[in-house]
Amino acid sequence: MATSRPFPRHRPYLCPEPGLTGMTIAVAGEPRTGPDAATLVARLAELAVNDELLVVFGSADRRPGVDAYAVLAGLRDCLPRHDLVVIHLRPSADVMEWRDGALLDELMECGALPIVITSARAAPEIAIRLSDLLHADRILTVL
Repeated sequence: MATSRPFPRHRPYLCPEPGLTGMTIAVAGEPRTGPDAATLVARLAELAVNDELLVVFGSADRRPGVDAYAVLAGLRDCLPRHDLVVIHLRPSADVMEWRDGALLDELMECGALPIVITSARAAPEIAIRLSDLLHADRILTVL
C-alpha cells in the first residue's frame, strides 16, 4: 500500500506573490558530492521558474571544476526553454561599469539565465555589486 507524503513546507523565498516576479541573484558554489549537485540544480531551477534569476557561481579553483559544468548541464536539462549564458569573470575585474549592467539586464529581459562564474572568494562581493547595479529584489545563498 502506498503511503502519502505530507506537502512540503512553504518556502517564502522561493514563492513570490502570485502575478509578481522579482529579480533574484543566487550565490552558489561547487557542490561537494553528486547528490548535492542534483539538489543545487533543483533549487536553482525552481528559482528560475518563479523569478528572473542571475546566478553567481563561486569556484574554488582557478578554473571551474567538473562540478560547475555538471550543474550547468543539469540546469540545461531542467530548463529547456531558458537560454543559459555563462560569463567567466576574474575576481579582479571591475564588472560594475554601466555597459556590463546593461548587458546583463538586456540578457535577462530576453529570457536568458546569466550565470557568472568567478572565484568562491569573490562571489559574495560580486553578487552584492550586481544587486546594486541591477536593482535586484533579493540575494540568496543556495546551498
